[in-house]
Amino acid sequence: MKVSLSWLKEWVEVTLAPQALASRLTLAGFEVESCEPAAADFSGVVVASLLEAAPHPQADKLRVCRVDVGGGQILQIVCGAANARAGLKVALAQVGASLPGGMAIKAAALRGVESQGMLCSARELGMAQTSDGILELPADAPLGVDLRTYLDLNDTIIDVSIYPNRGDAMSVQGLSREVSALLRQPSRRPAWQPVSTTSTATHGLKVLAPKAAPRVLTRAHTGESLQLLDGRQIALATDELVIADSSKAIGLAGVMGGMGSSMTTDTSTVLLEVAYFAPSAIAGRARRHGLQTDASQRFERGVDPQGQMLAMERATQLLLELCGGSAGPIAAAVEEGVDAPRASLVLRRNQLTRLLGVSFADDEVAQALQALQMRVEALPEGWRISPPSWRFDLAIEPDLIEEVARVIGLDRITEVPARFPQRFGKRPESLVDERVVLDTLVVRGYQEAINYAFCDPVIQQRLLPEMQSVKLANPIAANMGVMRLSLWPGLLQAALDNQRRQQDRVRLFELGSVFLREGTVVSEPRRVAGIALGLRVPEQWADKAEDVGFHDVKADLEALISLSNASQDFVFDSKSLPCLHPGRSAAVYRDGVCIGHLGELHPELVKQMGFVGAPVLFELDLIAATRQTVARAAQVSRFPQVRRDLSVTLPRETPLSALQTRVRVAAGTLLRELRCFDVYQGQGIESGRKSIAFGLILQDNDKTLTDEDADRLVTAVADDLRLNLDARLRE
Repeated sequence: MKVSLSWLKEWVEVTLAPQALASRLTLAGFEVESCEPAAADFSGVVVASLLEAAPHPQADKLRVCRVDVGGGQILQIVCGAANARAGLKVALAQVGASLPGGMAIKAAALRGVESQGMLCSARELGMAQTSDGILELPADAPLGVDLRTYLDLNDTIIDVSIYPNRGDAMSVQGLSREVSALLRQPSRRPAWQPVSTTSTATHGLKVLAPKAAPRVLTRAHTGESLQLLDGRQIALATDELVIADSSKAIGLAGVMGGMGSSMTTDTSTVLLEVAYFAPSAIAGRARRHGLQTDASQRFERGVDPQGQMLAMERATQLLLELCGGSAGPIAAAVEEGVDAPRASLVLRRNQLTRLLGVSFADDEVAQALQALQMRVEALPEGWRISPPSWRFDLAIEPDLIEEVARVIGLDRITEVPARFPQRFGKRPESLVDERVVLDTLVVRGYQEAINYAFCDPVIQQRLLPEMQSVKLANPIAANMGVMRLSLWPGLLQAALDNQRRQQDRVRLFELGSVFLREGTVVSEPRRVAGIALGLRVPEQWADKAEDVGFHDVKADLEALISLSNASQDFVFDSKSLPCLHPGRSAAVYRDGVCIGHLGELHPELVKQMGFVGAPVLFELDLIAATRQTVARAAQVSRFPQVRRDLSVTLPRETPLSALQTRVRVAAGTLLRELRCFDVYQGQGIESGRKSIAFGLILQDNDKTLTDEDADRLVTAVADDLRLNLDARLRE
């Protein structure tokens, strides 16, 4: 919110320099974004009257002007502005004047005609970005007066950021209350005289939704629509408040008026409506229709329920001053209890000291709160505080403690080291530090992404149509209307943004919570997810350019799984989610429980979302995937290892995980490692089958394995695979 210092001084005596005031406001919780002069630096510019504008004898686009600057002084000015004409009041930079940018005005001859100054445009004075001609001033502007004085440009504009909980400060009056309290200067209100009633015209009012708005309104009917002032036709919901006449809605309460009640050049009768709306009844209604108005911004944050009469008097006074006319009587509809004082709060002395870490004298605390126009009553344990009607944000005791700190000054609260007993919490040895997970993926070329916990309901529905989303009652935007069921919606959007910026290799991952609904209970499990898009490896001379594939990302996933020290407990199964490519995806199981998924995005979704290539995605339950099997010391065998290779054919649908499980069962404790080194389908292999070659690394801790021992174990493995997996040995 921007406010001029001179306007602020109408309400309170400001004893500080502008920059000092800005610093004090910032320390009090109002971030000052800028504190700048109201106009650019210029001098020597006065109000003048253009008496005559004749054509230049040597130039078609120039005019020779005679200008009166007052006191009988007439100057000749050469001007090229198209709007220069006799009778105009203008801004004249006299000889010796200084304009923004360091431009100095001197007497000069333009195309042989002497010019004794310069008629200025708003742009040349730094008052506008563009201008079509010289600045035109009101006809009653006094001749010879300094332009800065006439336009009140010797002022400072302070731009203050008002946080959502302080809607009461979104006005000059509200900000003046804060300055009054901070500087201990009395707050004053400009002298506004009540408007005399000179007309008898009245308008009846009814309150049909008193809990939502104690003054005038009702709720929209089912199927009702309204054309807003901006010309848009909107459908009204039954939970939306409207201003209505006897037959229809004429305005969306607290947001925008309707076209049917708008003013035109033919308007002669005006009905002023000043209302109070409960913030909960207005919040979110504007965003629902893609609107953000000054009215909704204020009513959502809360306005003073006792300020309507003052606002009505002031608005009427301004309307009569500017437009003339006569004022009729005020018709008011007030719900009982609306004007009741706010509930009081108790501020305890010991709590004030405990939370701030410093104690203040009782008188100083009371004066600080009284400066904020609160009623203070002394109690044995502290004070009873009655907040003013406009302070919606004061609801609990810590709110009052914050007010004391703000007004007395945060700089008076010294920093002291916090002293707490050191109690070390239990950390299971099986729990892997998240930083290790981060480092593992970063080393493999991924970059961490941080996305919102809410996402686009349309994208989420496409990805996970069978899951129920947690909807937001008041989303900040239409494309952030639900809590995420997966980390994929955010990662997919981030990958698309990178693709639009011509990134040919994208590797992103995220650690975060998802929100799963089970009946009325919402759980928030931690997940780790990633996306890979584009080239498999950075462009280089040693490898040809290939897009990333399923097995590339599977290798990254296996690096994460290895953190558990129990890779043998994990199984990849071809059954996966509908949003993934049916032939290039897998579900990840640990000890028989599904803990995540991996695969290419489904071709239909690739096309719908606009990806150039198919991204490969993975997502795992963080705890389940990285839970470590505690390492145990084991004797290192003194005897050599023996390797035996087997090549078998299996039905094509048999997963490698099934083969690995059967081999470990059949080989028993002598199997140290299983290495799959070849998979083949094609010529020489029966239709519907595939060939897998793997190596068995065998070792005994008690003796050297003989060839007979190794051959016997290999035979047992082959027999088990034949009986359980329909495997056939390849010769």
